[in-house]
Amino acid sequence: MHWVGNGFPVRSVFDYNGLGRELSPFLLLDYAAPYEFPPSDEKRGVGGHPHKGFETVTIAYQGEVEHRDSSGGGGTIGAGDVQWMTAGNGIVHEEFHSQDFTRKGGTFQMVQLWVNLRAKDKSAKAGYQTLLKAQIPNVELPDNAGTVRVIAGEFGGHKGAAKTFTPINLWDVSLRAGKSAELPVPNGHTSIFLVLTGEVTVNGGSDVGPGSLAIFARTGDGITIKARTKARLLVIDGEPIAEPVVGRGPFVMNTHEELAQARKAFPNGAYPIRIEETAFSYADYAAGLRRDARSIAAFKSRQQTAFEAERQSWREAGLDSFVPDEGTAVSSAEIASGHFGVASGVPGNIWKILVDQGATVEAGQPVAIIESMKMEITVTAHAAGAVREVRAGPGRTVKTGDVIMILEEI
Repeated sequence: MHWVGNGFPVRSVFDYNGLGRELSPFLLLDYAAPYEFPPSDEKRGVGGHPHKGFETVTIAYQGEVEHRDSSGGGGTIGAGDVQWMTAGNGIVHEEFHSQDFTRKGGTFQMVQLWVNLRAKDKSAKAGYQTLLKAQIPNVELPDNAGTVRVIAGEFGGHKGAAKTFTPINLWDVSLRAGKSAELPVPNGHTSIFLVLTGEVTVNGGSDVGPGSLAIFARTGDGITIKARTKARLLVIDGEPIAEPVVGRGPFVMNTHEELAQARKAFPNGAYPIRIEETAFSYADYAAGLRRDARSIAAFKSRQQTAFEAERQSWREAGLDSFVPDEGTAVSSAEIASGHFGVASGVPGNIWKILVDQGATVEAGQPVAIIESMKMEITVTAHAAGAVREVRAGPGRTVKTGDVIMILEEI
């Protein structure tokens, strides 16, 4: 799990630098499994940030999110609702827990899917669709097996609520224990599903449990699913886009030249970006990142007890040589004391490092490793030279205090 801002604890099921390259037109799937947020007055979420070249689809299962963007789109979605944002030729948006949900607290569970656009559609005008629960067709399956909510595409003669650029089926499927369903998917499409709850048997063979992703060959015209227990899954199906994918962070284009132009355009203010009649500048974006860093630091402090319990489990597993005591000085930025328990984790890959607000670090300067997780990602830096996030590739072994190169600054 990693945090997006201070409001979205997500697991990246796949992204366009890894498995996502095989799952066109789908680029990324982040799953925020059920997480309990206490009541708070602190704003939780992600401040204004850009996207270009694809669409984001956010499906709410529990909790509430408020969205606004530079296309003029926005609104609040809650359980059963969906927001479908077209980044197209460039958009800036922000996402926060709704004020009501933040104040009351509660369980938060959502999925975000990134859908690629064809080259000719990457210049499309940015836009936003709010798909409320009442607008999404809910289709009963035969034999009282369950229901299918048709977010996009078509199922059983019912058309989904979303408007899409390429043929896509997005179905929220609920199955009763012991029941089976036939899900028709077009031959030649990329077809996958994510199990949210319960356990299912697929095509009479493999069992798939909660949090698991099932991927199917692009041949055939259907999937048979039997629910071993009451189950809920998100079926994602679409026509592949046979075009190169060149992306970095929030920009996904077709060539390196297009990517360079996209990355250059935002800081230079080339987009006509306005949110609620207020000019949105690069300085605003940097300020948002700094605010996010402070919020993450505060959250990490509150979670210290849970961290200590995890660290103790590492010691019991004989991994204490990789777990320095809290307060160990491992960074010239001197962030190892106070807010964070500093650890390099199990030998593997860096997950995230952060430095105090206002600290400036140079490329090659030692920094503190906060946690580790085995995953493949890129390296970015915080505004004003402060480290925002650093992760290493597969197979890399790191220790607390290792020197890690900063590859870029936003």
